Amino acid sequence: MSMDDQLLYDEVAVGDRYPTVRFEVSPLLLRSYGDLFDDEEYIQLAASKRGTVLRDPSILILFGILRAVLRNMDRQPPPGGVLAKQFYQFLRPLHVGQCLIVEPSIDDKYLKGEYRYVVLRCGINDEGGEAVGRVTSHVIWAR
Repeated sequence: MSMDDQLLYDEVAVGDRYPTVRFEVSPLLLRSYGDLFDDEEYIQLAASKRGTVLRDPSILILFGILRAVLRNMDRQPPPGGVLAKQFYQFLRPLHVGQCLIVEPSIDDKYLKGEYRYVVLRCGINDEGGEAVGRVTSHVIWAR
């Protein structure tokens, strides 16, 4: 990635909004998660019918939303950033095959010692625009 393709810390501003991302709770996503974490429940969910309820929505946090949002940006953060912490809240259950619309924005940025943090907030809605949840990620921005 060239320097021109990189989104530098000084160019990020609180309130910035980024392109929305359509994210599907797909059987492939469930199977990949199940295989990676040796979680038989998710392997079985991958083969279940559309509409089956997920017991734990953290799959979206651990395995996709942040990556999908960053991949969808015009310019990428420099390589070497670290996800320092995440918080999530889901207002209703998620289902196999459900499509979600993720609306990312910059909620905050701050310095802590020598590290530069960017707080990415993602509102999550269903395809009808009704709120499903939100995710807040604190990312240490690489230099």
